[in-house]
Amino acid sequence: MKLLVSHGTPLSRTSKFFVLLIVVFGAHPLVAETLEWLYDVEVEVPTRSPAIAENAIERALKICLMRVSGLAEIEETDVIRSALAEPSAFLMQYRFETVTDPTGAEKDVLEANFDKKLIQELSQRARLPIWPADRPSILIWMSIRSGSRSTVLRTGTAEGVRIAQRARDRGVELVLPLMDLKDRQLLNASSIDGKFWLDVREASNRYSADLTLAVSIHENVFGNARIYITVWFQEQSESSIIDDVERRTAGTVALDHAVQFLTDRFSIDRATQHMLTLQVSNVDTIRSYAELLRYLEHQEFIDRLEIASYRDGVIELEIYTPSTAKRLATLVDPELLIEDAFQSDRESSADALQFAWQGLK
Repeated sequence: MKLLVSHGTPLSRTSKFFVLLIVVFGAHPLVAETLEWLYDVEVEVPTRSPAIAENAIERALKICLMRVSGLAEIEETDVIRSALAEPSAFLMQYRFETVTDPTGAEKDVLEANFDKKLIQELSQRARLPIWPADRPSILIWMSIRSGSRSTVLRTGTAEGVRIAQRARDRGVELVLPLMDLKDRQLLNASSIDGKFWLDVREASNRYSADLTLAVSIHENVFGNARIYITVWFQEQSESSIIDDVERRTAGTVALDHAVQFLTDRFSIDRATQHMLTLQVSNVDTIRSYAELLRYLEHQEFIDRLEIASYRDGVIELEIYTPSTAKRLATLVDPELLIEDAFQSDRESSADALQFAWQGLK
């Protein structure tokens, strides 16, 4: 598989068009949804038996670690191998269920509910990256061209089920278009193949998603495919071409590309530990003090925090984290912690951050 990546606005031929793309796909701060299901994993099973359950729980544990780390696969280090030898040690409970997928097909699954604290401790011991659970959702527009005919991916198809399952395994919320009358009035396969991005914008307005992904899959006579991918997220756009992809996996390869785009920006490597100074103003009541500490203590990227000082509504905290100051500033909720212009004017080191607390709604 050969990947060609172009960063910035590779499809833009003028700065005017670049501005248009940003207006089209939105330049706004990240306000992602917290995913509560990351530790609840569902894996398909052929039959229901204790032997099958043991194997399924092992697979489910690897998927759970993929979700919380943002990795496309989990390398079996000594720590991971030891955990996979006794995967039930990380469980709260499991059960067998029969479910129906969007195509109407029934299948037996094992639902494994893992203990969040134990999984986070395992991830830390294994030095896996951290991808906070506040994650952008992905809307995917996909055109599939075979010969002279193109179709647009929609919900309720086998390909849609495969891509949705991969999104679930990677720990992201995926939005698949309905391709009902309303969508078809605004967009068709030619809109994606021909890069008519205004059509994509109009069709995307009805769906609530943080990242927009346009994918054009061109199948060749040998059963492989070339994938054209364009991603829009906040003020950034990126276009790529991936060659020599097995046709059946092309959709999940495109989805993985979008997830990688996000983890490059929001996941945290555990290679180093940092001590950062966090100064927060507007903490002038017992309630605001308690809310701030509770919020920070629940962030996966903060290992420990200590109160250094408090004066005139400004609290200074020492944060122990694998995150750099620059990355941490992008991970906090911009509706709760906003940059404090007054505080930022003061002299501070590169490891100091200043915010104003806005309080929980």
